[in-house]
Amino acid sequence: MAKERILVADDHKENVQFIIDAVLTPHGFRPIVAYDGQEALRKAVEEKPDLILLDLQMPKMDGLTVLERLQEQGVRVPVVLMTFHGSEEIAVRGFRLGARDYVIKPFTAQEMLTAIEGALLESRLRAERDALMARLMQANQQLERRLREMRTLYAVGQSVLSVLDTDVLLRRITDAVIYLLPVQAVYVLLPQAGGLQIVAEGYRDRSESALWKLPAACIQRAQETLHAGKPAVTSEGDAGPTYAYIPLVLRDAALGVLIALWPAGVSRPDEHHLQLLSMLAGYAAIALHYVQDFENLQAEEEREKERIRQYFQMYVPPSVVERILSDPEAVQLGGVRREVSVLFADLQGFTALSERLAPEELINVLNQYLSVMARTVMAFEGTVDKFLGDGIMAIFGAPLPQADHAQRAAQAALGLRSAVARLHERLPAPLRLEIHIGIGTGEVVVGNVGTEQARNYTAIGDAVNVARRLQEMARPNQILLSEQTLHYIYDRAEVRALGPISLAGRRQELRVFELLDLRDA
Repeated sequence: MAKERILVADDHKENVQFIIDAVLTPHGFRPIVAYDGQEALRKAVEEKPDLILLDLQMPKMDGLTVLERLQEQGVRVPVVLMTFHGSEEIAVRGFRLGARDYVIKPFTAQEMLTAIEGALLESRLRAERDALMARLMQANQQLERRLREMRTLYAVGQSVLSVLDTDVLLRRITDAVIYLLPVQAVYVLLPQAGGLQIVAEGYRDRSESALWKLPAACIQRAQETLHAGKPAVTSEGDAGPTYAYIPLVLRDAALGVLIALWPAGVSRPDEHHLQLLSMLAGYAAIALHYVQDFENLQAEEEREKERIRQYFQMYVPPSVVERILSDPEAVQLGGVRREVSVLFADLQGFTALSERLAPEELINVLNQYLSVMARTVMAFEGTVDKFLGDGIMAIFGAPLPQADHAQRAAQAALGLRSAVARLHERLPAPLRLEIHIGIGTGEVVVGNVGTEQARNYTAIGDAVNVARRLQEMARPNQILLSEQTLHYIYDRAEVRALGPISLAGRRQELRVFELLDLRDA
């Protein structure tokens, strides 16, 4: 490594040559020569030497004047004065003007070398300090860049876990590439109908986006990168842009390609740039996979909701179905204990009617009755458990709990009686069938009963049996209630007590009431 440049200013050429031949050249210093004071000042300012060997007595400008001019112009160069015996006092003046040392003529090569090394020590230390500071600043800038990269990558990683909009996620990826790398444009391509299509793009200057449209050749190269699953870099020469192709890879599967464009005149992508791009491409792949999984899950949930809706809507009012779908935990299929009210309704005279009518006409009449009965039950948010030939079983309080299940059952019973009466107005007299209704209340087990292939949502318990027996006992158009049902609607119900009645299968008699009407609350 070349050593320092030293300006030798002396009007005696033999002295100059001695210093060059005996001191500077042998020790690797590079000499600059001046033979008068004015030349010395000019070369000191223009060539900025590392050290000046300055003779005090020179033509055109003496050494002290040179020192003064250097000081006035702010030139900070170490100076070694060369003087004769008897001029020490002048040398002291030189020290006040910034000289570092002096040698007395005649001097030996070693004496001059010692003076040179001593004068250069401070400048060398200063140069080392400046170099160290430059390295520290460079290291600090590099650290800041790394911290910025880490913060950006962390923010993108957080987005992957919190944002479910593909467009927003990919826009954040492209913004991060523009922010972290000296690229002009970035594109994300995904396989779609007809090949790779650009689904996201970002530009350092969006007003110039038309200048950076992706050529067809780049899309073809991206297709090759997608199949290879490995990064690639292409360049159009010094006058053209450079493209980096990074596959979006997850679990050895390439989901798309990220392309970054370096414009001409900008340093080409290095290994660190490609690593950053690969990390961002990895985030993009995770985001795409995560969003796809979420969308698949949502689609499956919608399909499941549709299956539930189709299953229940035949038996349960639409409002109840929607509440079940919005809060699936409220329905525990498989059997739960719950207090409900059960309603049985049956048509009198259907067997005799079936002997008189053709099967097609009989089914038509039956469907009219059952449709009226099902709509009425659902109007009070009851669940049609099953159709029993010419009758119906309904549950109030399941699958969703209803605090007023007994009142709803009573209202539905009165509604059934009125609805059948209105139906009679449209039917000829021979087709008018009377209705019998029984209601029981109590704790039952509700849930799916059957096998995996054939199941029925129903209720099992004493309240079911009581309701069925009461329906069988009821006269035409009569509504019979159990005592437990009346307990819940006592303050509103107009009833007539029928007294204790024995029911088949029960050891204890049951107090039964006929429901006449419900008073307004």
